Amino acid sequence: SCYARLALHGLPERGVSLGTFLEIHGVLEKTVIDLCRGQYMDLDFRDRSPSLDEYLEMVRLKTGVLMGTACEVGVLVARASGQRAEARGFGETLGIGFQLRDDYLGAWGNPQEMGKAADDLKDRKWSLPIVVGGRPVGTGDSVRADVDRMIREWSRLAHVRLSEIDAPPDWVEIFLELTNGLAVRLA
Repeated sequence: SCYARLALHGLPERGVSLGTFLEIHGVLEKTVIDLCRGQYMDLDFRDRSPSLDEYLEMVRLKTGVLMGTACEVGVLVARASGQRAEARGFGETLGIGFQLRDDYLGAWGNPQEMGKAADDLKDRKWSLPIVVGGRPVGTGDSVRADVDRMIREWSRLAHVRLSEIDAPPDWVEIFLELTNGLAVRLA
């Protein structure tokens, strides 16, 4: 909530109109509520096993909503509000893919390259490999293959969402780099 307030603080000095300021305020307030809901789900999962759908909703409410908000606010500040829903959809999809990729790396990545240890199991935190490992998801392949397939699907969805946005080519190139990075195997 503090960061949302700080983000709003400098907008009038950057020429953002009062109407846009109020729209952004509403977006950030909803984001804080969604982030709290996602964090509550994350904590609730310490006492029970989530379904895959529940886990993906928690990821959407945390990482997805955060990236979706960043994209939506960017569109509002750029005065391209006709692209608001598309930008938010792209950001949420990218955010979910990013978190699933992070989960993958947490299970199979090199800790020296990532700069962090994979402590999700020790910390009793659910991640995609743990959720998938406890349930039949794909065609009987390994958990790693199922998780990899899911990340590739979220990468594909992010590409589709990006294609729905009418953005300058240099922006599209940057977003394509981020989107393509989801499906690159680092482990």
